[in-house]
Amino acid sequence: MEMAVSLDYPLSWPLLLQEAAEDGARQIERRRAGATATLLPQSTSGAIAKELSDRGIVVYHCSRLLADEVRDIRASGLRAASSALLSDKVTAACRAGLLTQAQAERIVGRGVLASRDQQPGRIGAICALTTLQTVSVDPHGVKPFFEYWGGEITYFWQLGTSGLGLNETLRSIGEPALIKFIHHPQTTDCYAPDLSTLVINLWRRSTAESGEVHIKVQPGTRLPVTNILHPGDPQWPDAVIAGRGLDL
Repeated sequence: MEMAVSLDYPLSWPLLLQEAAEDGARQIERRRAGATATLLPQSTSGAIAKELSDRGIVVYHCSRLLADEVRDIRASGLRAASSALLSDKVTAACRAGLLTQAQAERIVGRGVLASRDQQPGRIGAICALTTLQTVSVDPHGVKPFFEYWGGEITYFWQLGTSGLGLNETLRSIGEPALIKFIHHPQTTDCYAPDLSTLVINLWRRSTAESGEVHIKVQPGTRLPVTNILHPGDPQWPDAVIAGRGLDL
């Protein structure tokens, strides 16, 4: 079985991907020198997309989890955002005495999943990093995932609310977790930047590159994970330790 591609380590990429990235980088340089559009030919972007889709890429979901949540994900896989997931998380935290009933009602009743405008972009989706370099490039964008329990479905819009001590509670429960899994790119994914651009920029190694993907998941589907890391683990990546402002 062919190994998945870790985009953070270009020298480990399969030869076909290296050749496609080199070809793309040369074409971009030639077009820039001629002051023409720098869009990649379909043949090059298609070759990159096929290689990554066939092999899969290593991606990372950043979160803060309870010990029971970690065990569940290890055993059964990662769930996409949904009202059912939010209910299960909040119910379990209340049962364990980690949230008050008033805090639970605030999270469920006033969170992002209670907004019809927010639901289409969040329900049925999992957000992941396509490179760990993202942590050092955009530490403030990643930090809240590690700092506040439960992901954006629990903390987004809650921070700054007064009277319930929710901000402090969400920072005090759970433990930062970096969830590693293999994803085979598909047409329903939303990448920022697109994978061909990211691969070529990483191959050229001009600067550290950030990347993320929103993965649409079929209802009831769980994504198997390869590892869940915590601060202090020997395998906790240097890129995360070095992330400015993470204070983990």
